[in-house]
Amino acid sequence: DLGKVNAYLKQADLKGKVVLGPWAASACWGTHAVTKPVWNGYFNYEDPLGRFQPVLILSETDEEESDEAWRSQGIDLNAAADSVRVFPLWRYEVGMYWINGK
Repeated sequence: DLGKVNAYLKQADLKGKVVLGPWAASACWGTHAVTKPVWNGYFNYEDPLGRFQPVLILSETDEEESDEAWRSQGIDLNAAADSVRVFPLWRYEVGMYWINGK
């Protein structure tokens, strides 16, 4: 599953661009994206959209892996994204929330 996600992301131009979320590093392997994990109350969780201006956020659709880092700050990933694609990763549904930085 992770290989399929990685192959999909390698088609995008992510070199030097910021991708956020706990799944970012493993999903973006080899894309040359700048990846930063986000965990509620612990790592990169304070104003992540403003601080990092990501082009992509990878998060389980229920945000369980980040302890609802986005939802707890009033960020609706579906509303923030220009487009969303969901991939199965093992037993998880991981959303790719593409942000164009309006």
